[in-house]
Order: sequence, then C-alpha cells, then structure tokens
Amino acid sequence: MNTSAKPRRYLRALLTGVLASTLAAGLVACGDAAEARRDGTLFVVATATANEPLPVLPDSLSGVLKTAVEAGEGLLTVLIPQDDGSVAAAGSPIDIVVKRGDDVENDAGEIAKGLAPIRAAVDERLASAASNSTSLDLLSGLNDAARRSSDSTIVAISSGLQTEGLADFAGLGWEFDNADVIGQLSEAGFLPDLSGRRVYFSGLGEVAGKQEVLPEPMIRKVTSFWLDLCNAAKANSCDVVAGPANAGATGSTTPAKLVPVPVFALPPLNNGIDELRLDSQALFGPDSADLRPEATAQMGTLAAHLNNQGKAITITGHAWKWGPADSARDLSQRRAQAVAHALTSSGLRPELITQVRGVGYDQLITPAGADEDATAAANRVVVVDLAR
Repeated sequence: MNTSAKPRRYLRALLTGVLASTLAAGLVACGDAAEARRDGTLFVVATATANEPLPVLPDSLSGVLKTAVEAGEGLLTVLIPQDDGSVAAAGSPIDIVVKRGDDVENDAGEIAKGLAPIRAAVDERLASAASNSTSLDLLSGLNDAARRSSDSTIVAISSGLQTEGLADFAGLGWEFDNADVIGQLSEAGFLPDLSGRRVYFSGLGEVAGKQEVLPEPMIRKVTSFWLDLCNAAKANSCDVVAGPANAGATGSTTPAKLVPVPVFALPPLNNGIDELRLDSQALFGPDSADLRPEATAQMGTLAAHLNNQGKAITITGHAWKWGPADSARDLSQRRAQAVAHALTSSGLRPELITQVRGVGYDQLITPAGADEDATAAANRVVVVDLAR
C-alpha cells in the first residue's frame, strides 16, 4: 500500500485544525468564553459516501439528543469529510435550545414539545447529506469534531470502511492487528484526542451501492477496530448503536473506493498442479481459525480431488506481517489444522497428510514484481502442497 502521499495530506488537515483551535482559544481569551461554551455541543460525523446508505440518526440516539436539548445551551453540527482531507459542515449549526421568548425553556413538557422540530431539522439535514467523495475518511471526521470542542458528544454515522491513510481497509486487508494500526496512527499524529468526549458509532458495517455486503466476521472486525481506536483516543465513553432497520439508498453520486470482501472459491483443480493456495481471508473470519460455512461446503470437492491424486500432502499456514511473530505462527498453525480437519472430515484419506504447520510470516512468499499489497495478499494463504 502506497501511503506516502496520504500522511502528508492528513498532516495538512491536522495543522489547519490546530491553527483553527489556536484562533478559537484567542477569542475565548478576549472575552467570548460564553459563546465558546455554546459552540459544538453535539457533532454528527457522517461519511455519506456512495458505498453507504443515507445517514440517519437512529431512534436509539433520541435520548442523546434529548439530553443535549435539556442542557439548555448548544449547537448540533453535521460534519462531512471531504476528498482533500478537510471536513465540511453541512449547512449552519442547528440550535438545539428550546426557548420561551428570549429565555431558555425549563419546563420539561415544553422541552419535549420543542424537541420534535429539532429532531426534524436534524433528519432533514442528514437526508440531504452526500460527501460525493471518492474515499471514506471517518478518521478525519473524528479528528475535526474533537478539535471543535473539548467537551462534546460525537455521533459517527458511517460504515467504518476507512479507505484513506494508514487505516485504509482496502490496503490493509482483514488480517491486521488493531493495536498495531492504532499505534502507527498515534506515532504519526493522526489519532484524535477524544478525552472529554462521548462517542457513539452507528451504521458500522452497513453498506450500499457497489460495496459488497460484509459477512458477520468482517462486521465484527470493523466494529472492534473503531471501538479500540476510540478507547485508545481516551474518550469518556465509546458505544456502538444499531442503525435503522431499513437503511435507504445512498445519497452520493461520485463512485467511491471499494473495500474487497473475500469470497472463497477453490483454485483450478487440474491434475498437473502440485500447489494449491487457499485465501485465508476467504476461508476464515479476521483473527479466527474457524472456517466460514461457504468454505467448509467446498472442502468435499477438494478432498475428492486430493484422493484422486493420491499424493502425499503438506498443509502450511502463512500470514502477512501484522502482530507479534509468535501470534502469527500460532494463528497460521491453527488455520492449517482447521483446513486439514475439514478435508479429512470431508473424505480425504488421513494418511495422505504428512505434515501440518504454521509459519506465520517467517517464510514470506514474495512473488516477482509484486507491490506491497500483492505481496501481502500472497501471504494470506493456507498452502496445500502435493508431493512431486
């Protein structure tokens, strides 16, 4: 994955945010502190790409909006990440204060009545949200929201399929270690400072348009990554809430970068082939040695072919360079054993298997002329070798 240009773009966005924060601090020092406290009570970060349904504030977050309204001061700002690494506000901030005349309303009943038009205004704003961006950049959205206020609630409505910078799911694949990627983001200065903020994620793993639907293991991976990042960024709280049951169509019209979703398919089973490479990302869920059902269903065909060949078989699990070497060896070993077990359970004669091993990334497969992404993919495999 070529990320050399992307960190520079991120850095420009971060420096712009730092400058904005410095100027804001200067305004506060000049006596505008009361207005600063009002600014940005609640932020909704909507990535709103062509690969996601239109953003909707889930009913489960109505209580969050109600709490903000009951505070009696504040604004709700919808933020949409852009292609250049910046983040744009979708229209002017929505005043989430219920008033009686010029005074803030204190009556609970009247506040409840005033909540309905505020919710309607938020829904209307989100219904027209469209980034028209070629990539998904939730991380920039979180960074921007965090810089706008030191004490706020952030609602991130996004599939979470980041396709920018060091956390690009399209380049990383599904086998990366959350802590490693988050550590790299922190070292490069891209991890947001979420201390003092309450963060909610909605829509993680929910896609639309041309983005392939994520299997459950991939949804869990996306969810775990953003929760781990949120906690590493020291947010006061990090929660995931379900999106709407019937997500609508996408609002963006610009095609956006897709994240490949591995689908298991057997390689060609020709008699002259003495090595079969099985894509471990399609065989297993992230960080798992449990075969996915669609992969298990095809083991019978492979077992029959290997029986017909009648050759001695070695099964070797490989991994790309993520996480500790010992962990990579252990996972690749368990995956190799899972394939061996599935084959024998599907009819392969057990005596044909002479060795089952996991080498992690100790013995990297390096295809000639391959770039880093292709090399990474080449090592996310379980290899079945037939004696020559």
